[in-house]
Amino acid sequence: MAVDLKFVLTGAKRVADSRPMYAQVVVTDDCNLSCSYCDEYSPGAPLVPLETMKARVDKLDELGVLVYDFLGGETLLHPGIAALIAHVKSKRGGSNLATIITNGFLLTKDKIEELNEAGLDFMQVSVDTLEPSGWSDKSLKSILPKLKLLAATAKFQVEIQSVLNEVNLNNYDDFRSTLKDLPFAFGFSIMHGKGGRIAIQGERYLGLLEKYGVFEGVNFYGEHLKEMLRGDFSRPWKCLGGFKFLYVTSAGTVLWCAQQRGAPFNLMTASPARLKENDIHKPCEAGCALGCVRMVSHTLGEPLKTCGSSLRLALGMSKPKKVASALAAAFLIGASASAAVPAARLPAEAFPSAARIMGGAEDPLDSLAIGEEDLKDAVASPPNAARLQTALRSRSALERLGAVREAARPRDVSAVPHLAATLLRLNEPTQIRAAAALALGRIGDAIAVASLAEALHDPSPEVRYAAALSLGRMPNDGVTTRLERVLRTDPSWKARFAAAVGLGRSRKDFAAAPLADALAGDCAWQVRQQAARSLQDLPSPRAIRALTEALRDPEPSVRAAAGTALAGIGGPEHKRAVAEAMSIENDASVRTVLALAARR
Repeated sequence: MAVDLKFVLTGAKRVADSRPMYAQVVVTDDCNLSCSYCDEYSPGAPLVPLETMKARVDKLDELGVLVYDFLGGETLLHPGIAALIAHVKSKRGGSNLATIITNGFLLTKDKIEELNEAGLDFMQVSVDTLEPSGWSDKSLKSILPKLKLLAATAKFQVEIQSVLNEVNLNNYDDFRSTLKDLPFAFGFSIMHGKGGRIAIQGERYLGLLEKYGVFEGVNFYGEHLKEMLRGDFSRPWKCLGGFKFLYVTSAGTVLWCAQQRGAPFNLMTASPARLKENDIHKPCEAGCALGCVRMVSHTLGEPLKTCGSSLRLALGMSKPKKVASALAAAFLIGASASAAVPAARLPAEAFPSAARIMGGAEDPLDSLAIGEEDLKDAVASPPNAARLQTALRSRSALERLGAVREAARPRDVSAVPHLAATLLRLNEPTQIRAAAALALGRIGDAIAVASLAEALHDPSPEVRYAAALSLGRMPNDGVTTRLERVLRTDPSWKARFAAAVGLGRSRKDFAAAPLADALAGDCAWQVRQQAARSLQDLPSPRAIRALTEALRDPEPSVRAAAGTALAGIGGPEHKRAVAEAMSIENDASVRTVLALAARR
Protein backbone atom coordinates (compact mmCIF):
# COMPACT_ATOMS: atom_id res chain seq x y z
CA MET A 1 0.00 0.00 0.00
CA ALA A 2 0.99 3.63 -0.24
CA VAL A 3 1.36 5.45 3.02
CA ASP A 4 -1.87 7.37 3.51
CA LEU A 5 -2.69 10.66 5.19
CA LYS A 6 -4.15 8.92 8.24
CA PHE A 7 -0.84 7.16 8.87
CA VAL A 8 1.12 10.40 8.50
CA LEU A 9 -1.15 12.42 10.78
CA THR A 10 -1.39 9.72 13.45
CA GLY A 11 2.36 9.16 13.25
CA ALA A 12 2.99 12.87 13.76
CA LYS A 13 1.37 12.61 17.17
CA ARG A 14 4.06 10.14 18.22
CA VAL A 15 6.61 12.95 18.29
CA ALA A 16 4.87 14.49 21.27
CA ASP A 17 2.87 11.76 23.01
CA SER A 18 3.90 8.82 25.23
CA ARG A 19 2.79 6.04 22.91
CA PRO A 20 4.98 3.69 20.85
CA MET A 21 5.31 3.96 17.09
CA TYR A 22 7.18 0.84 16.05
CA ALA A 23 7.30 -2.79 17.21
CA GLN A 24 9.48 -5.72 16.25
CA VAL A 25 7.59 -8.89 17.12
CA VAL A 26 9.18 -12.36 17.19
CA VAL A 27 6.87 -15.13 15.92
CA THR A 28 9.36 -17.96 16.53
CA ASP A 29 12.96 -18.38 17.64
CA ASP A 30 13.40 -21.36 15.31
CA CYS A 31 15.31 -20.94 12.04
CA ASN A 32 15.97 -23.07 9.00
CA LEU A 33 19.54 -21.68 8.73
CA SER A 34 22.46 -21.36 11.13
CA CYS A 35 24.49 -18.27 10.18
CA SER A 36 27.51 -17.99 12.46
CA TYR A 37 27.14 -14.28 13.23
CA CYS A 38 23.47 -14.50 14.31
CA ASP A 39 22.53 -14.83 17.98
CA GLU A 40 18.77 -14.33 17.55
CA TYR A 41 17.59 -17.90 16.98
CA SER A 42 17.23 -21.22 18.84
CA PRO A 43 17.02 -24.32 16.57
CA GLY A 44 13.88 -26.34 17.23
CA ALA A 45 12.20 -23.62 19.30
CA PRO A 46 8.37 -23.77 19.27
CA LEU A 47 6.11 -21.52 17.21
CA VAL A 48 4.06 -18.94 19.07
CA PRO A 49 0.37 -19.93 18.68
CA LEU A 50 -1.50 -17.74 16.18
CA GLU A 51 -4.15 -16.71 18.71
CA THR A 52 -1.42 -15.63 21.13
CA MET A 53 0.19 -13.53 18.38
CA LYS A 54 -3.17 -11.93 17.53
CA ALA A 55 -3.67 -11.01 21.18
CA ARG A 56 -0.24 -9.36 21.21
CA VAL A 57 -1.12 -7.38 18.09
CA ASP A 58 -4.36 -6.27 19.79
CA LYS A 59 -2.35 -5.04 22.76
CA LEU A 60 0.21 -3.24 20.59
CA ASP A 61 -2.59 -1.57 18.64
CA GLU A 62 -4.16 -0.47 21.92
CA LEU A 63 -0.83 1.07 22.95
CA GLY A 64 -0.64 2.97 19.65
CA VAL A 65 1.80 1.02 17.45
CA LEU A 66 1.56 1.87 13.74
CA VAL A 67 4.46 -0.13 12.26
CA TYR A 68 4.98 -3.88 12.81
CA ASP A 69 8.07 -5.91 11.89
CA PHE A 70 7.53 -9.66 12.22
CA LEU A 71 10.73 -11.62 12.56
CA GLY A 72 12.37 -14.74 13.96
CA GLY A 73 14.29 -16.95 13.85
CA GLU A 74 12.74 -17.37 10.43
CA THR A 75 9.35 -15.75 10.12
CA LEU A 76 8.05 -17.93 7.27
CA LEU A 77 8.33 -21.04 9.45
CA HIS A 78 5.10 -19.84 11.09
CA PRO A 79 2.17 -21.32 9.12
CA GLY A 80 -0.17 -18.57 10.31
CA ILE A 81 1.95 -15.63 9.24
CA ALA A 82 -0.44 -14.53 6.45
CA ALA A 83 -3.39 -14.67 8.87
CA LEU A 84 -1.39 -12.60 11.35
CA ILE A 85 -0.66 -9.96 8.69
CA ALA A 86 -4.37 -9.85 7.83
CA HIS A 87 -5.15 -9.32 11.52
CA VAL A 88 -2.74 -6.37 11.66
CA LYS A 89 -4.28 -4.84 8.55
CA SER A 90 -7.75 -5.12 10.07
CA LYS A 91 -6.70 -2.44 12.57
CA ARG A 92 -6.93 1.32 11.98
CA GLY A 93 -8.66 0.85 8.64
CA GLY A 94 -5.51 -0.72 7.23
CA SER A 95 -3.50 2.50 7.55
CA ASN A 96 -0.84 0.81 9.67
CA LEU A 97 2.19 -0.94 8.15
CA ALA A 98 3.26 -4.59 8.31
CA THR A 99 6.66 -6.01 7.39
CA ILE A 100 8.09 -9.53 7.31
CA ILE A 101 11.83 -10.02 7.75
CA THR A 102 12.94 -13.29 6.18
CA ASN A 103 15.86 -15.14 4.64
CA GLY A 104 13.57 -15.96 1.71
CA PHE A 105 14.44 -19.67 1.42
CA LEU A 106 10.86 -20.76 2.19
CA LEU A 107 9.18 -18.46 -0.33
CA THR A 108 6.83 -20.06 -2.87
CA LYS A 109 4.41 -18.56 -5.34
CA ASP A 110 1.47 -19.68 -3.18
CA LYS A 111 3.03 -18.12 -0.08
CA ILE A 112 3.64 -14.83 -1.86
CA GLU A 113 0.07 -14.73 -3.12
CA GLU A 114 -1.21 -15.44 0.42
CA LEU A 115 0.79 -12.45 1.67
CA ASN A 116 -0.52 -10.31 -1.20
CA GLU A 117 -4.07 -11.20 -0.19
CA ALA A 118 -3.36 -10.52 3.48
CA GLY A 119 -2.23 -6.98 2.66
CA LEU A 120 1.49 -7.22 3.50
CA ASP A 121 3.18 -3.85 2.92
CA PHE A 122 6.88 -4.71 2.97
CA MET A 123 9.21 -7.68 2.93
CA GLN A 124 12.87 -7.41 3.91
CA VAL A 125 14.97 -10.27 2.52
CA SER A 126 18.35 -10.85 4.16
CA VAL A 127 21.07 -11.66 1.61
CA ASP A 128 24.66 -11.28 2.77
CA THR A 129 27.06 -12.68 0.17
CA LEU A 130 27.39 -13.63 -3.50
CA GLU A 131 28.38 -17.22 -2.67
CA PRO A 132 27.58 -19.39 0.37
CA SER A 133 30.21 -19.18 3.12
CA GLY A 134 30.88 -20.49 6.58
CA TRP A 135 29.84 -17.11 7.92
CA SER A 136 26.39 -16.88 6.26
CA ASP A 137 24.07 -19.29 4.45
CA LYS A 138 22.20 -16.34 2.94
CA SER A 139 23.92 -16.02 -0.44
CA LEU A 140 22.70 -14.48 -3.66
CA LYS A 141 23.49 -17.69 -5.53
CA SER A 142 21.11 -19.60 -3.24
CA ILE A 143 18.28 -17.09 -3.16
CA LEU A 144 18.27 -15.46 -6.63
CA PRO A 145 15.42 -17.67 -7.99
CA LYS A 146 13.27 -16.63 -5.01
CA LEU A 147 14.05 -12.96 -5.66
CA LYS A 148 12.98 -13.31 -9.29
CA LEU A 149 9.77 -14.97 -8.09
CA LEU A 150 9.15 -11.99 -5.77
CA ALA A 151 9.76 -9.55 -8.62
CA ALA A 152 7.16 -11.33 -10.76
CA THR A 153 4.52 -12.03 -8.11
CA ALA A 154 4.71 -9.73 -5.08
CA LYS A 155 2.37 -6.76 -4.78
CA PHE A 156 4.22 -5.55 -1.69
CA GLN A 157 7.48 -3.57 -1.51
CA VAL A 158 10.71 -5.58 -1.22
CA GLU A 159 14.07 -4.60 0.21
CA ILE A 160 17.31 -6.58 -0.01
CA GLN A 161 19.23 -6.16 3.24
CA SER A 162 22.83 -7.21 3.90
CA VAL A 163 24.97 -7.31 7.05
CA LEU A 164 28.18 -5.50 6.11
CA ASN A 165 31.48 -6.90 7.39
CA GLU A 166 34.92 -8.15 6.30
CA VAL A 167 33.49 -11.14 4.41
CA ASN A 168 31.35 -9.19 1.93
CA LEU A 169 33.07 -5.79 1.96
CA ASN A 170 35.17 -6.34 -1.15
CA ASN A 171 32.39 -7.70 -3.35
CA TYR A 172 29.49 -5.51 -2.27
CA ASP A 173 29.67 -3.47 -5.50
CA ASP A 174 29.40 -6.71 -7.52
CA PHE A 175 26.51 -7.78 -5.30
CA ARG A 176 24.58 -4.60 -6.04
CA SER A 177 25.43 -4.76 -9.74
CA THR A 178 24.07 -8.31 -10.01
CA LEU A 179 20.72 -7.18 -8.60
CA LYS A 180 20.47 -3.84 -10.38
CA ASP A 181 17.64 -4.92 -12.69
CA LEU A 182 15.34 -6.10 -9.89
CA PRO A 183 12.67 -3.57 -8.81
CA PHE A 184 13.78 -3.62 -5.18
CA ALA A 185 15.27 -1.21 -2.67
CA PHE A 186 18.61 -2.03 -1.06
CA GLY A 187 20.25 -1.38 2.27
CA PHE A 188 22.86 -2.73 4.59
CA SER A 189 23.13 -2.97 8.33
CA ILE A 190 26.41 -2.53 10.16
CA MET A 191 27.84 -5.66 11.76
CA HIS A 192 27.46 -5.52 15.53
CA GLY A 193 28.61 -7.71 18.38
CA LYS A 194 26.81 -8.74 21.52
CA GLY A 195 25.10 -5.80 23.13
CA GLY A 196 24.62 -4.08 19.76
CA ARG A 197 28.01 -2.33 19.70
CA ILE A 198 29.54 -1.78 16.27
CA ALA A 199 31.88 -4.64 15.35
CA ILE A 200 33.58 -3.23 12.25
CA GLN A 201 35.79 -0.18 11.74
CA GLY A 202 38.05 1.26 9.10
CA GLU A 203 38.26 3.61 6.17
CA ARG A 204 37.27 0.91 3.66
CA TYR A 205 33.72 0.90 4.95
CA LEU A 206 33.39 4.66 4.64
CA GLY A 207 33.50 4.52 0.85
CA LEU A 208 30.49 2.22 0.73
CA LEU A 209 28.64 4.40 3.20
CA GLU A 210 29.32 7.48 1.06
CA LYS A 211 28.31 5.67 -2.13
CA TYR A 212 25.15 3.87 -1.06
CA GLY A 213 24.04 5.19 2.33
CA VAL A 214 22.53 2.76 4.81
CA PHE A 215 18.97 2.69 3.47
CA GLU A 216 17.99 4.33 0.21
CA GLY A 217 16.73 7.81 1.03
CA VAL A 218 17.36 7.49 4.77
CA ASN A 219 20.90 8.66 5.52
CA PHE A 220 20.33 11.41 8.04
CA TYR A 221 22.34 9.68 10.76
CA GLY A 222 25.18 8.85 8.39
CA GLU A 223 27.56 11.22 10.20
CA HIS A 224 27.14 9.12 13.36
CA LEU A 225 28.06 5.99 11.40
CA LYS A 226 31.08 7.62 9.81
CA GLU A 227 32.39 8.57 13.24
CA MET A 228 31.77 5.08 14.65
CA LEU A 229 33.53 3.48 11.69
CA ARG A 230 36.50 5.68 12.61
CA GLY A 231 36.31 4.56 16.23
CA ASP A 232 34.75 7.76 17.60
CA PHE A 233 31.74 7.00 19.81
CA SER A 234 31.59 10.40 21.50
CA ARG A 235 28.57 11.88 19.70
CA PRO A 236 25.59 11.52 22.06
CA TRP A 237 22.05 10.59 21.07
CA LYS A 238 19.01 9.38 22.98
CA CYS A 239 17.75 5.83 22.47
CA LEU A 240 13.95 5.49 22.51
CA GLY A 241 14.04 1.69 22.81
CA GLY A 242 11.34 0.39 25.15
CA PHE A 243 9.40 3.61 24.64
CA LYS A 244 8.78 4.51 20.98
CA PHE A 245 10.47 1.34 19.70
CA LEU A 246 9.41 -2.00 21.23
CA TYR A 247 11.06 -5.40 20.83
CA VAL A 248 8.64 -8.20 21.76
CA THR A 249 10.21 -11.63 22.29
CA SER A 250 8.56 -14.96 21.49
CA ALA A 251 7.70 -15.17 25.20
CA GLY A 252 5.80 -11.87 25.02
CA THR A 253 8.40 -9.84 26.92
CA VAL A 254 9.15 -6.24 25.96
CA LEU A 255 12.85 -5.34 25.72
CA TRP A 256 14.70 -2.20 24.66
CA CYS A 257 15.90 -4.07 21.57
CA ALA A 258 17.12 -7.50 20.44
CA GLN A 259 20.53 -6.97 22.04
CA GLN A 260 19.75 -5.19 25.32
CA ARG A 261 17.49 -6.63 27.95
CA GLY A 262 16.99 -3.37 29.85
CA ALA A 263 14.11 -3.69 32.31
CA PRO A 264 11.97 -6.47 30.72
CA PHE A 265 8.24 -6.60 31.37
CA ASN A 266 5.20 -8.47 30.06
CA LEU A 267 3.63 -6.85 26.98
CA MET A 268 0.11 -7.64 28.17
CA THR A 269 0.61 -5.51 31.31
CA ALA A 270 2.17 -2.56 29.45
CA SER A 271 0.76 0.95 29.57
CA PRO A 272 1.94 4.29 28.13
CA ALA A 273 3.08 5.29 31.62
CA ARG A 274 5.16 2.11 31.93
CA LEU A 275 6.72 2.67 28.51
CA LYS A 276 7.48 6.29 29.40
CA GLU A 277 9.83 4.99 32.10
CA ASN A 278 12.14 3.91 29.26
CA ASP A 279 12.36 7.46 27.90
CA ILE A 280 15.88 7.73 29.31
CA HIS A 281 19.46 7.74 28.11
CA LYS A 282 20.79 4.17 28.10
CA PRO A 283 24.30 2.95 28.94
CA CYS A 284 24.59 1.13 25.59
CA GLU A 285 24.08 4.22 23.39
CA ALA A 286 27.76 4.84 22.63
CA GLY A 287 28.74 2.71 19.66
CA CYS A 288 25.24 1.31 19.05
CA ALA A 289 24.91 -0.04 15.50
CA LEU A 290 21.27 -1.18 15.58
CA GLY A 291 19.88 0.81 12.67
CA CYS A 292 16.22 0.08 13.39
CA VAL A 293 16.37 1.53 16.90
CA ARG A 294 18.56 4.43 15.87
CA MET A 295 16.36 5.51 12.98
CA VAL A 296 13.19 5.47 15.05
CA SER A 297 14.97 7.36 17.83
CA HIS A 298 16.42 10.02 15.51
CA THR A 299 13.16 10.47 13.62
CA LEU A 300 10.91 10.89 16.64
CA GLY A 301 13.54 12.68 18.73
CA GLU A 302 14.73 15.09 16.03
CA PRO A 303 11.91 15.72 13.54
CA LEU A 304 13.37 18.98 12.25
CA LYS A 305 16.69 17.37 11.44
CA THR A 306 15.14 14.39 9.65
CA CYS A 307 12.50 16.37 7.76
CA GLY A 308 14.47 16.43 4.51
CA SER A 309 14.87 12.66 4.39
CA SER A 310 11.22 12.20 5.28
CA LEU A 311 10.05 14.44 2.45
CA ARG A 312 12.30 12.71 -0.06
CA LEU A 313 10.85 9.38 1.06
CA ALA A 314 7.35 10.74 0.62
CA LEU A 315 8.16 11.55 -2.98
CA GLY A 316 9.67 8.10 -3.45
CA MET A 317 6.53 6.37 -2.22
CA SER A 318 4.95 6.80 -5.63
CA LYS A 319 7.49 4.44 -7.20
CA PRO A 320 6.21 0.83 -7.12
CA LYS A 321 8.35 -1.71 -5.23
CA LYS A 322 11.02 0.92 -4.58
CA VAL A 323 11.05 2.22 -1.01
CA ALA A 324 13.39 1.32 1.77
CA SER A 325 10.93 -0.54 4.08
CA ALA A 326 8.21 0.08 6.63
CA LEU A 327 10.93 1.55 8.81
CA ALA A 328 11.64 4.13 6.11
CA ALA A 329 7.96 4.80 5.59
CA ALA A 330 7.62 5.51 9.30
CA PHE A 331 9.99 8.45 8.85
CA LEU A 332 7.32 10.36 6.97
CA ILE A 333 6.18 11.47 10.40
CA GLY A 334 9.34 13.56 10.56
CA ALA A 335 8.09 15.61 7.65
CA SER A 336 4.59 15.97 9.03
CA ALA A 337 5.76 16.80 12.53
CA SER A 338 8.27 19.43 11.48
CA ALA A 339 6.43 21.01 8.53
CA ALA A 340 2.75 20.24 8.17
CA VAL A 341 1.80 19.67 11.81
CA PRO A 342 2.77 22.51 14.15
CA ALA A 343 2.41 20.26 17.19
CA ALA A 344 6.02 19.10 17.02
CA ARG A 345 7.43 20.38 20.30
CA LEU A 346 10.87 21.46 21.34
CA PRO A 347 11.49 18.87 24.08
CA ALA A 348 11.55 20.86 27.30
CA GLU A 349 13.40 18.25 29.39
CA ALA A 350 16.41 18.11 27.06
CA PHE A 351 16.38 21.15 24.80
CA PRO A 352 18.01 21.05 22.42
CA SER A 353 18.56 17.38 21.71
CA ALA A 354 22.05 16.22 22.61
CA ALA A 355 22.69 14.81 19.13
CA ARG A 356 21.83 18.16 17.53
CA ILE A 357 23.79 20.26 20.01
CA MET A 358 26.98 18.26 20.11
CA GLY A 359 27.06 16.88 16.61
CA GLY A 360 29.98 18.75 15.13
CA ALA A 361 31.68 22.07 14.71
CA GLU A 362 28.91 23.17 12.38
CA ASP A 363 26.21 25.46 13.70
CA PRO A 364 23.29 23.29 14.89
CA LEU A 365 20.92 25.91 13.52
CA ASP A 366 21.90 24.70 10.07
CA SER A 367 19.73 21.65 10.71
CA LEU A 368 16.79 23.87 9.78
CA ALA A 369 18.10 23.91 6.21
CA ILE A 370 17.30 20.77 4.23
CA GLY A 371 19.94 19.61 1.78
CA GLU A 372 20.89 21.82 -1.11
CA GLU A 373 17.36 23.17 -1.52
CA ASP A 374 15.28 24.34 1.39
CA LEU A 375 12.19 22.21 0.89
CA LYS A 376 10.34 23.96 3.66
CA ASP A 377 10.60 27.26 1.83
CA ALA A 378 9.75 25.64 -1.50
CA VAL A 379 6.38 24.23 -0.53
CA ALA A 380 4.64 27.49 0.38
CA SER A 381 4.85 31.21 -0.27
CA PRO A 382 6.03 33.48 2.56
CA PRO A 383 3.25 34.71 4.85
CA ASN A 384 2.59 38.39 4.63
CA ALA A 385 3.08 40.51 7.74
CA ALA A 386 -0.63 41.01 8.37
CA ARG A 387 -1.35 37.29 8.20
CA LEU A 388 1.60 36.55 10.51
CA GLN A 389 0.40 39.16 13.00
CA THR A 390 -3.07 37.63 13.01
CA ALA A 391 -1.71 34.11 13.49
CA LEU A 392 0.47 35.24 16.41
CA ARG A 393 -2.67 36.53 18.17
CA SER A 394 -4.35 33.13 18.03
CA ARG A 395 -5.50 31.66 21.34
CA SER A 396 -3.99 28.34 20.29
CA ALA A 397 -0.35 27.94 21.33
CA LEU A 398 0.12 25.34 18.61
CA GLU A 399 -1.11 27.76 15.95
CA ARG A 400 1.23 30.48 17.25
CA LEU A 401 4.14 28.03 17.23
CA GLY A 402 3.31 27.02 13.67
CA ALA A 403 3.19 30.65 12.59
CA VAL A 404 6.59 31.35 14.14
CA ARG A 405 8.16 28.42 12.34
CA GLU A 406 6.52 29.33 9.05
CA ALA A 407 8.00 32.83 9.32
CA ALA A 408 11.58 31.49 9.63
CA ARG A 409 12.60 32.35 6.08
CA PRO A 410 16.01 33.78 5.19
CA ARG A 411 15.97 37.54 4.57
CA ASP A 412 12.22 37.94 5.15
CA VAL A 413 12.78 41.13 7.14
CA SER A 414 9.07 41.96 7.33
CA ALA A 415 8.60 39.19 9.91
CA VAL A 416 11.31 40.49 12.29
CA PRO A 417 9.20 42.98 14.35
CA HIS A 418 6.48 40.40 15.00
CA LEU A 419 8.94 37.64 15.88
CA ALA A 420 10.91 39.99 18.13
CA ALA A 421 7.75 40.92 20.02
CA THR A 422 6.92 37.24 20.45
CA LEU A 423 10.44 36.50 21.67
CA LEU A 424 10.27 39.16 24.39
CA ARG A 425 6.74 38.34 25.53
CA LEU A 426 7.48 36.39 28.73
CA ASN A 427 3.92 35.10 29.07
CA GLU A 428 4.42 33.09 25.88
CA PRO A 429 5.32 29.39 26.39
CA THR A 430 9.05 28.72 26.43
CA GLN A 431 9.01 26.67 23.23
CA ILE A 432 7.37 29.52 21.29
CA ARG A 433 9.91 32.08 22.55
CA ALA A 434 12.76 29.71 21.68
CA ALA A 435 11.29 29.09 18.23
CA ALA A 436 11.04 32.86 17.68
CA ALA A 437 14.71 33.27 18.56
CA LEU A 438 15.71 30.53 16.13
CA ALA A 439 13.49 32.06 13.45
CA LEU A 440 15.21 35.43 13.84
CA GLY A 441 18.56 33.73 13.44
CA ARG A 442 17.42 32.01 10.30
CA ILE A 443 16.20 35.30 8.82
CA GLY A 444 19.68 36.58 9.58
CA ASP A 445 19.20 40.35 9.54
CA ALA A 446 21.13 42.60 11.92
CA ILE A 447 17.98 44.51 12.91
CA ALA A 448 17.13 41.54 15.16
CA VAL A 449 20.33 41.90 17.23
CA ALA A 450 18.85 44.16 19.91
CA SER A 451 15.92 41.80 20.56
CA LEU A 452 18.13 38.71 20.62
CA ALA A 453 20.54 40.45 22.98
CA GLU A 454 17.64 41.23 25.31
CA ALA A 455 16.59 37.58 25.18
CA LEU A 456 19.99 36.60 26.60
CA HIS A 457 18.47 37.63 29.95
CA ASP A 458 15.38 35.43 29.52
CA PRO A 459 14.68 33.27 32.61
CA SER A 460 14.55 30.14 30.43
CA PRO A 461 17.87 28.48 29.47
CA GLU A 462 16.20 27.12 26.34
CA VAL A 463 15.44 30.65 25.14
CA ARG A 464 18.92 31.90 26.06
CA TYR A 465 20.43 29.01 24.10
CA ALA A 466 18.36 29.83 21.02
CA ALA A 467 19.12 33.56 21.28
CA ALA A 468 22.87 32.99 21.64
CA LEU A 469 22.90 30.56 18.74
CA SER A 470 21.06 33.01 16.52
CA LEU A 471 23.26 35.94 17.55
CA GLY A 472 26.24 33.97 16.32
CA ARG A 473 24.82 34.24 12.80
CA MET A 474 24.45 38.02 12.85
CA PRO A 475 26.74 40.39 10.89
CA ASN A 476 27.25 42.82 13.75
CA ASP A 477 30.46 43.78 15.56
CA GLY A 478 28.72 44.11 18.92
CA VAL A 479 27.60 40.46 18.88
CA THR A 480 31.00 39.05 19.87
CA THR A 481 31.10 41.00 23.13
CA ARG A 482 27.63 39.80 24.06
CA LEU A 483 28.52 36.17 23.31
CA GLU A 484 31.69 36.47 25.38
CA ARG A 485 29.60 37.56 28.35
CA VAL A 486 27.30 34.56 27.87
CA LEU A 487 30.23 32.17 27.64
CA ARG A 488 31.79 33.51 30.82
CA THR A 489 28.72 34.02 33.00
CA ASP A 490 25.59 32.15 31.89
CA PRO A 491 24.64 29.40 34.38
CA SER A 492 23.30 27.11 31.62
CA TRP A 493 25.82 24.98 29.71
CA LYS A 494 23.44 25.03 26.75
CA ALA A 495 23.69 28.80 26.42
CA ARG A 496 27.46 28.70 26.92
CA PHE A 497 27.71 26.02 24.24
CA ALA A 498 25.79 28.23 21.78
CA ALA A 499 28.06 31.16 22.63
CA ALA A 500 31.12 29.03 21.87
CA VAL A 501 29.63 28.14 18.47
CA GLY A 502 28.97 31.80 17.69
CA LEU A 503 32.40 33.01 18.81
CA GLY A 504 34.05 30.50 16.52
CA ARG A 505 31.88 31.62 13.65
CA SER A 506 32.86 35.25 14.24
CA ARG A 507 36.54 34.68 13.25
CA LYS A 508 37.38 37.66 15.49
CA ASP A 509 40.86 37.45 16.99
CA PHE A 510 39.72 38.65 20.40
CA ALA A 511 37.25 35.75 20.60
CA ALA A 512 40.20 33.41 21.20
CA ALA A 513 40.68 34.54 24.82
CA PRO A 514 37.21 33.66 26.14
CA LEU A 515 37.22 30.42 24.16
CA ALA A 516 40.63 29.48 25.57
CA ASP A 517 39.40 30.23 29.08
CA ALA A 518 36.32 28.09 28.50
CA LEU A 519 38.43 25.23 27.16
CA ALA A 520 40.63 25.40 30.23
CA GLY A 521 38.01 25.83 32.90
CA ASP A 522 34.36 25.35 31.93
CA CYS A 523 32.70 22.71 34.11
CA ALA A 524 30.68 21.24 31.19
CA TRP A 525 32.59 18.99 28.81
CA GLN A 526 30.16 19.90 26.02
CA VAL A 527 31.27 23.54 26.24
CA ARG A 528 34.98 22.62 26.42
CA GLN A 529 34.60 20.38 23.37
CA GLN A 530 32.93 23.12 21.31
CA ALA A 531 35.51 25.68 22.49
CA ALA A 532 38.25 23.42 21.12
CA ARG A 533 36.47 23.11 17.80
CA SER A 534 35.94 26.86 17.54
CA LEU A 535 39.58 27.63 18.37
CA GLN A 536 40.69 25.80 15.23
CA ASP A 537 39.53 28.85 13.28
CA LEU A 538 41.33 31.28 15.63
CA PRO A 539 44.95 30.05 15.62
CA SER A 540 46.50 32.57 18.00
CA PRO A 541 49.32 31.64 20.39
CA ARG A 542 46.81 31.67 23.25
CA ALA A 543 44.51 29.29 21.38
CA ILE A 544 47.36 26.91 20.59
CA ARG A 545 48.50 26.82 24.22
CA ALA A 546 44.95 26.09 25.37
CA LEU A 547 44.49 23.34 22.79
CA THR A 548 47.81 21.73 23.72
CA GLU A 549 46.89 21.73 27.41
CA ALA A 550 43.45 20.30 26.55
CA LEU A 551 45.13 17.16 25.22
CA ARG A 552 45.24 16.21 28.91
CA ASP A 553 41.58 17.03 29.61
CA PRO A 554 39.83 14.35 31.75
CA GLU A 555 37.03 14.02 29.15
CA PRO A 556 37.97 11.89 26.10
CA SER A 557 35.80 13.83 23.66
CA VAL A 558 37.54 17.08 24.63
CA ARG A 559 40.96 15.53 24.08
CA ALA A 560 39.86 14.29 20.68
CA ALA A 561 38.48 17.71 19.71
CA ALA A 562 41.66 19.48 20.86
CA GLY A 563 43.88 17.12 18.87
CA THR A 564 41.74 17.50 15.77
CA ALA A 565 41.85 21.30 16.08
CA LEU A 566 45.64 21.35 16.48
CA ALA A 567 46.09 19.13 13.45
CA GLY A 568 43.71 21.36 11.50
CA ILE A 569 45.75 24.45 12.38
CA GLY A 570 48.76 22.67 10.88
CA GLY A 571 52.47 23.07 11.39
CA PRO A 572 55.05 20.47 12.43
CA GLU A 573 55.11 21.50 16.10
CA HIS A 574 51.36 21.09 16.42
CA LYS A 575 51.43 17.68 14.79
CA ARG A 576 54.23 16.65 17.14
CA ALA A 577 52.03 17.61 20.07
CA VAL A 578 49.23 15.44 18.67
CA ALA A 579 51.64 12.52 18.11
CA GLU A 580 52.94 12.81 21.69
CA ALA A 581 49.39 12.87 23.04
CA MET A 582 48.55 9.82 20.95
CA SER A 583 51.48 7.89 22.42
CA ILE A 584 50.18 8.28 25.98
CA GLU A 585 46.43 8.19 25.26
CA ASN A 586 44.61 5.38 27.08
CA ASP A 587 41.27 5.67 25.27
CA ALA A 588 41.23 3.66 22.03
CA SER A 589 38.59 5.85 20.36
CA VAL A 590 40.59 9.01 21.09
CA ARG A 591 43.76 7.40 19.71
CA THR A 592 41.88 6.60 16.51
CA VAL A 593 40.66 10.18 16.15
CA LEU A 594 44.12 11.59 16.85
CA ALA A 595 45.71 9.22 14.34
CA LEU A 596 43.28 10.32 11.64
CA ALA A 597 43.86 13.98 12.50
CA ALA A 598 47.64 13.57 12.38
CA ARG A 599 47.44 12.23 8.82
CA ARG A 600 45.75 15.36 7.47
